[in-house]
Amino acid sequence: MRNQLDEDYLKPEARPNGILVITHHRARQWRDTETNEQITFPQLIQRLSAAAATLTRNAVGAIEVKCIGIDATDPSPEHAE
Repeated sequence: MRNQLDEDYLKPEARPNGILVITHHRARQWRDTETNEQITFPQLIQRLSAAAATLTRNAVGAIEVKCIGIDATDPSPEHAE
């Protein structure tokens, strides 16, 4: 996110805003990079959103980055994580 979205995609002056969309389609696990503890999809999106909020400038000038999570998993009990 910091290099590809911040510096590459948002480099042209005409592109000061970017959105990172993460989709969740099946049961899956993520790990905290510092503690190695399992985190949920909402926690992952919360962390990525916090990281995106810190991206306010690049080599060209002011930018704004948002992270959006779309949970497309089956909500029925037999498909729950």
